[in-house]
Amino acid sequence: MTGTAVGLPPSTTSEDCRDAAPVIPAAHADGDPHAWIRRPLVACLVLLAFYMTCTFALNDPRGTLGTDTGSKLATLHTMDSDGSLVPEVGYWAAPADPNGDVHPLFYTFKVDGKWVNVTTLPMVYAAYPLYELGGDRAVLLLPMLGSLLCALAARALARRLGRGSGWSAFWVMGLLSPVAIYALDFWEHSLGLALMLWGVVWLLRVLDDERALLTGVIAGALFGAAVTMRNEALVYLAVCGGITCVVFLHRTRAWLRTIGLGLTVLVGAAVRSWPMPCSNGSRWAERCGPAARRRPRVASGHRSMSACERRGRPSWG
Repeated sequence: MTGTAVGLPPSTTSEDCRDAAPVIPAAHADGDPHAWIRRPLVACLVLLAFYMTCTFALNDPRGTLGTDTGSKLATLHTMDSDGSLVPEVGYWAAPADPNGDVHPLFYTFKVDGKWVNVTTLPMVYAAYPLYELGGDRAVLLLPMLGSLLCALAARALARRLGRGSGWSAFWVMGLLSPVAIYALDFWEHSLGLALMLWGVVWLLRVLDDERALLTGVIAGALFGAAVTMRNEALVYLAVCGGITCVVFLHRTRAWLRTIGLGLTVLVGAAVRSWPMPCSNGSRWAERCGPAARRRPRVASGHRSMSACERRGRPSWG
C-alpha cells in the first residue's frame, strides 16, 4: 500500500520514509555494556569492596602499617576497657616510670595525669562507635570512606577542568595513588586529603559562582575541617586560597570583592577548626618538641615529656 505521508511532498511514500530512517547501531541501541560501573554509587561500592578484600587478605589485626595507627587502636582499646571517652592509652609501668622514659609507644605524652598518644581526636571519637560494634577492622571504614571521597573529588576536579566524564581520574586516585594504602589502616590521611580536595573543588566554583562569598565560606570550612586531621592543610589553604584570589581579582578587577572573598575563606576555616583547638594531637608534640629534645633518647625510642609538663598542657575539662 502506497500513500502520501502527512507533511511530506506528494511524491514521497511511506516506504521511502522507512528507507530513509536512520539506522541505530546495536551498541547504542542496547546500551553501553560498561555503563553500569559508571554510576557513582556502583563505582563507590566496587572500590569499597576492593579495599575490604585487601584488608582481609593482606592485613593482620595483630600488627599495623604505622606506629601512629597502632597507638590510636591502643587508645580505642583502653577507652573500651575503661568505659570512658577520655582518649588515653595508659601505661602499666607508670608507678616505676612516672616520667614515661621507657614507654613502649613513641610520642606518648602525659597530659593531666593521662597517658595520651593520638594524632587527631576527631578520628578517634568518630571511630569509637565503630570499634564498639566491630573492633579493629570496623574502624577501617573511616579511612576507606576518606579514600572514596578522594576518588570522587578527583573525578569532580577532572570534570571541572574539562577532562571528560572524569572516571579515569576516579579509578587512578582510588586504585593507583597512596590513598589506596591509606584506606587499609587506621590513618587520618585519606579523610584529611579528601577534605582538602573538596575544598579545592569549591574554590574552583568560586571563580564561576556569583555567590562567591558563600562558596568561599564552604571552601574554607572544608579546609578548616582538614586542619583537624592534618596540620599541613593550612599550607594548602594558603596556597590554593591565594591563587584563587589572584585569579578572581584578574577576572573581576574588584579589589573589595577579592578581599572579602579571602576573608570569608579564612573565616570559614577558622570557624570550622576553632571548636577543637587541640583536635590534632601532633600540636602538643610541636609545642613540646624543643624542650623534649634536650633529653636524650632512650632505647625504647621515647623522649621524656617532663619539660613539657612544666610548660603546661591543655586540660581535658
